[in-house]
Parts: sequence; C-alpha cells; structure tokens
Amino acid sequence: MFAYDREGGRSRYRATRNATLFHAGGDRLVSDTLMAALLGPGLFGQNTTLGEGADALCRALPFRYEDLFAVLRGTRSRGMSSAGGEPCELWALDRDPHGVRQHVSACVGSDGVPRSFKFSVGPFKHTSVEYRFTNVVVGPLDEAEFAPSYACAHNYPARPCETQGVAKLELYAAYSQEGNLSRANDALSTAADFCLRAASHSGLSSSGLLSKWQVEANASWGQYAYCGPSEGGGGGCFGHSGKHVGRQGALGPGGGMGGQCSANDDVGSWYSFPAEGQCPEGAALGSGGCTWKAYVARTVSYKCLFEDRELKYACGRERGHAPMARSAAIIQAALASADPARGGCPDAPQHGLQQAPPVLVV
Repeated sequence: MFAYDREGGRSRYRATRNATLFHAGGDRLVSDTLMAALLGPGLFGQNTTLGEGADALCRALPFRYEDLFAVLRGTRSRGMSSAGGEPCELWALDRDPHGVRQHVSACVGSDGVPRSFKFSVGPFKHTSVEYRFTNVVVGPLDEAEFAPSYACAHNYPARPCETQGVAKLELYAAYSQEGNLSRANDALSTAADFCLRAASHSGLSSSGLLSKWQVEANASWGQYAYCGPSEGGGGGCFGHSGKHVGRQGALGPGGGMGGQCSANDDVGSWYSFPAEGQCPEGAALGSGGCTWKAYVARTVSYKCLFEDRELKYACGRERGHAPMARSAAIIQAALASADPARGGCPDAPQHGLQQAPPVLVV
C-alpha cells in the first residue's frame, strides 16, 4: 500500500516481502514507513515499523521528508507506453552528475498519477529501485492513513531486556580508520551480511578490510540503533535505549521485537554501541554507568576472506540454509590467527584503531 499527499508533504509505504537468505521457504518481513514534513520540532521525518502486532519495532530515522517524485522534475516525454497493461505516458531523464550515471523515469496515467516509477544509479544500473502502482485511487485521504503505528506512538524506544550480567563478545565490523565502534556483528550475522552483498555484488571491494573486536558489555540489551550519517552531514546513533548496547537479529528476523532479547541461533545478532555508554579507557565496566568497552584484535582483507579462504563458495552453498555455520567458521578462523594452515589471514594495516591492551609477562 502506498499513500501520497503532495500538498501535505507526507507519504506512507507498507510492504511485505519473502526473504530467502536464511530459509529456502522464506521469512515474512513486514515494514511500514511513514514520512512527513511537519512532524514537529525535534522529531524525525521518517519512522519505519518492522514486524507486526505486539512484536513490531519502531525505528525512527534522522531524515527529513523527501517527495518521492521530486526527482521527476526535468524529465521529458518519451511518448506513450504501458505499465501493467494500462496505457501511460513515459517521462524519463538520464544524467551524469559528478561522473555517476543516473536514470529516472515514470509512466504517468491520464489522471496524472504514475503507474510505474524507476530510479537507478551507477554505470550498470548497480543500484536500482522500481515501483509499480495498481488499483490507483485519486481523492482525499483519511487522516488515519498517516497516523503513527502503535509501536512508534507507544513503544519507542523499546525497553531494555531483563537479562543481567556481563557478556563477553567476539564481534566483527568493517575497518574504521577513526577507531570508533558504532555497530558490529557476531560471526553468523557477519556471514549473512557478506553472503547477501556478494550475491547482489553490492558494497564489497577486494580492498575492503574486516576487523575483529573483543567486547565486554552489559547484557541488558536495548533497541538496536541506526548508526550513520544524519541531516547536516553529521553522524551518530539514533533510536537506541539510552546507554544500553542495542541488539537485534540479523536483517530483522528473530524472536520478539526483531530479536532484541532472543537467542538468534539461526541468523546471528547485530549490535549497536552508543557513544555515551562507552567506558573511559582503563575504567571498569559499570563505572559511572558505562555499559561497554572494546578493543580491536585483528584486521584482515576482504580479498583473503573471499578469494584465499573461499568464503564466496561457502556463501553460495549455504544461502537459504541457516545457520550459515561454514561461512561463519571461515570468518572466525581467518581472524583467529595469521597461519594459513589454520585458515588464517595475514594482518592488514590498521591505523587509528584502539589496540589490545599490552600484556606484561614476568
């Protein structure tokens, strides 16, 4: 379902898809994204609800409302065409800003409403999005169509898990020259992420680096946060449960609340680390209310993982058959030692990362 209010500056998109990365029969993934220009001072312009019912999880993202169809300005008519068997006029634009090829097009019905909309970026349409609109209704929309979901209105951010104690974790994250840890994954979810991107040829480069982090954290997990760029060019983590380390099942599947408090034995877990919860250097966990501390153990290249240790072949065999134990084992062995006889990868340069504390041998 897609609802669009151009004059009011708001839209809503509800979608259901069957994801087959983990299980051949698929996992039902439901999302409900509400975007609005006038949510109020200090509020985010995009809220996405993942899941259904009592287990639904709200993720508020620090983005302003953007009109989906604003990119159609500047398009030119390419004549009549059709979409879904319905006649429509095709409008399209190809451009090359900063050397990056972009294509945008829409097939617009006689009522002025698009029946299809496409946008692609990259030399070979590397990233491409296509919408098809059917059963189009033009007219006033009920205000309920743009009401926040129950999860966003009443359960955001989610309460921390009831688990107590300290968790010692071995996690993996893309190399950060700044040495900051904002998000990291366990071995199973790292394997899932790599295998998904390898299959779609997205976001992987032979020059990429993967770091292993040793982490101690308070095990009362909070909501997994969005960590990345925000409006104005800054960054940070948004939508988390205060100082609590965030957690969810990889890509969303898992137990209740997206796997925040469940085992996630089949898909693995993602973790987010709020800067305000990090323990000062040398401080004990819990000191001053800090919730996590971490150091990087090793860093290796994607090339060694995918080519030398043949992770790409393990990915192909394990897709749809979670847990991806073989792929996870390759990642663990590659970062456990530099010995190729034990499946290890050589150390890659790592600048700016917080190293393991020195050990005094007497």
